[in-house]
This record gives sequence, C-alpha cells and structure tokens, in this order.
Amino acid sequence: PRPLPRRQHLPHEVVSLLDEATGAVHRLGGVGRLLPNPHLLIGPHLRLEAVLSSRIEGTRTDVSQLLRFEAGQAPSRDEADDAREVRNYVVAWNTGCGGSSGGSRSRSGCCARCTACCSPVGGDSTASRASCGPVPSGSGAAPSPTPVRAATQEMGVALSDLERFLHERELPLLVQLAFAHYQFEVIHPFLDGNGRIGP
Repeated sequence: PRPLPRRQHLPHEVVSLLDEATGAVHRLGGVGRLLPNPHLLIGPHLRLEAVLSSRIEGTRTDVSQLLRFEAGQAPSRDEADDAREVRNYVVAWNTGCGGSSGGSRSRSGCCARCTACCSPVGGDSTASRASCGPVPSGSGAAPSPTPVRAATQEMGVALSDLERFLHERELPLLVQLAFAHYQFEVIHPFLDGNGRIGP
C-alpha cells in the first residue's frame, strides 16, 4: 500500500460533518467522566458492536446469549461456540484499551488483540481463527474472499509506517483513525480478525 498521508485537504462539507462528529465524541466523553465507572456506559455498547461485527464472520448470536454465556449459563454447544467467539472480541478490545503489550497503538498491541480475538472456539485449535500472526511467505493460506494484501516483504515497512502514523497528530483524530483502519485492512497482516482488531 501507499504510505499514509500526513496532510489531507478536506472539502468544506466534510469539515462540517467532522466537526459534528468530533463534538458528539466529546459530549460522550464528558458523560463518561461523570460516571464512577465508565464501563457502565461502554460495556453494553461494546457488546452490541461485538455481536454486530461478528456477523460479518458468520457468527450468529445476540446480546442476551452473550450475557448468559458470560454469566456461566451454558447454552447449547453451537450457541456456546458463537458466544465464545463474540466474547473473544470483547476481551480483545479490553486488551487493547488496557495498555498491555506495548499499548493499543503499537505492533505488539495489535498482536495481543489478535491473540485474544482469534482464541480457538469449540476446542478446535486448527480453526482458521486460531491462525493468527503474520502471513508466512508462500503459505497460500487466505480467508475467503481473498483480501487485497500487501506482499510479505512490504508488510514490515507498511506496519512500521502505520505505527508511526498512529503516534502523530497531523490530521484530525477521526480522519486519522479512518485512514489507519483502512490501511490495516489493506496490509492484512493476520489470517483473520484484521477488521475487528485493527486501529
């Protein structure tokens, strides 16, 4: 992929929408600071997002099934596998925001999230979701449909540029996050989970 842009001219209408979105984020942050435990606000939204984004991967569960699984109320085997996979996403998100493994904006942080997100389900350690880590050269392994992935020899350079980009503040934060998420998908360093664990 091309190096990420450090400067970007934004049309007036985009700037207006960006201002509105940024204001909404600040208001949400203000509400969170009023709570003794911000996770009371974040937790339900995180679980809903985990359920919805996991459907892209073919996982079928709902928030009530996820909450029952987290409470130890074992559903059927198939439901438990799906709920566990969605729970892995929640754990991956908390891993990234907890500052462990070098922080959420570092390469090691991404790897920590991948490990959490791709933990095997149903005891099947050979499942594609357990196949985390950089795509080996000539492996021929790829999810279906096959994404546009950076060549292996270019991957390290692209990931280093992305990591530097995430620590810079040349662009508005929401624009920076959009570029970073897109770039991580294009680089596609892991066999699975890239869209859910990226920046």
